[in-house]
Amino acid sequence: MTIDENREFKTAHKEGKTCASGLLLFTDHHSYKWVTKNMKLWIDNTSLHSAAHCLDENARDAIDIRGLFQLALEIIFADQIVINGFESSSVAERTSELRSKLIDLGLNKTVFTITSVDVDSFRNSCTVAANEVAKDITIAFNTDASFISALEPDLSSSERNINDSFHDFIVNTRSSAKMDEMTQRAFSSNAPGATHYMVSHSTQLLGEIQKMVRSTTRWTPEHSRQLGAFLRLYLNDTLAKQNDCIYAPAVARATLLRAANRHILGQLMSEVNKVFRQRFEQPIILPALLGPLVDRSKGETGGFIKETCAVREKCEPIRQWISDVALDFYSDNPTDRWEAEQKLAEVGSVLRKELGIEKASKLRDAIDLTFVFGLPSVKVSGKNLMDWLEHRRHRKKFAVLTELSKEAAIGANPLALHRLITACTRRSNKRLPDSDIKSLTSNS
Repeated sequence: MTIDENREFKTAHKEGKTCASGLLLFTDHHSYKWVTKNMKLWIDNTSLHSAAHCLDENARDAIDIRGLFQLALEIIFADQIVINGFESSSVAERTSELRSKLIDLGLNKTVFTITSVDVDSFRNSCTVAANEVAKDITIAFNTDASFISALEPDLSSSERNINDSFHDFIVNTRSSAKMDEMTQRAFSSNAPGATHYMVSHSTQLLGEIQKMVRSTTRWTPEHSRQLGAFLRLYLNDTLAKQNDCIYAPAVARATLLRAANRHILGQLMSEVNKVFRQRFEQPIILPALLGPLVDRSKGETGGFIKETCAVREKCEPIRQWISDVALDFYSDNPTDRWEAEQKLAEVGSVLRKELGIEKASKLRDAIDLTFVFGLPSVKVSGKNLMDWLEHRRHRKKFAVLTELSKEAAIGANPLALHRLITACTRRSNKRLPDSDIKSLTSNS
């Protein structure tokens, strides 16, 4: 899309219209590509299932708890959450079950959508993703990432076998006839065969992977597992584009990229976290805005989601603002991106004033009342008046963020996070090491 078309789209977006370019926007692969009138986030089943381990009180490690926190932010700030419906029967059933649980805990059912994807469309998405990843894999795949959990959704034993076979598939040479056979039966169980299809269908991708395998001292099944998750990250990114969404990858999968993903919610939380680090000396839960929700939950995972859904109901103004800012944030025009960064920085400025870190603009600062020969004379500072009006406007828009910030400023129960962690791991009987707990706070 050209810069002129981008401007046309942004004008139409703000007026609630469509434009000649339609809804497709932004083609730089490592920023998220498609923005529509509302903030639609595409999440993967892996991300949802990771958070669900916490709701089932069966969390495996801190990655699952971070997944729960990620889901909370998505519930609060996304107009709509979309997830792939072309999955194996067990993954699809698990996702449907979890959607129902979120609705029971207070999430409006229109917020969470499981989208239908037919096999031909999914095959096309795999082809597009394979071509993209083939160009990027040598520089983008983080082969040094730690071997971590939560790279796949909750799979049945047969589906895990398909995933496990991926290692043998990429390390052993096969005839072209065998590769064709693999391609033909890749989707016999729907999505679990996607990685096999991507590799067998793209000779360029297969060649790049084989070079990577040969150049690694000891390529293990764990390397293959991470590679499979990396391919799925690109596949979900492609599916997101094709469904006019912004992709928010699972916490674990995002670590497989050498460069950090540029995501608008991540940038927003970064601005908030910086303010909290200025305000507090003691450790705070990160993302900082979730601290009060952890406190309110009384150490119950279901209570945490209920509090999250309650906050969501107050966030319509900021969701609209985020959707507007996203048009600049994901633009391929550097000036637009710079403007988006300045708009996001406004959040930090408002919170610093609300928390007393900086002086807030007041009306009396704009008006200077003096007496001349006993008569009152009023002088108005245009700059101070504009500062005051601007602060009032932003304060109203960011009212929920201010409310949560002030609640956190009063001081959350220091045991709140530990109670939530205990609830998340109650059935798994896991005791998280101190380093995992610190990764959830400002001490990390």
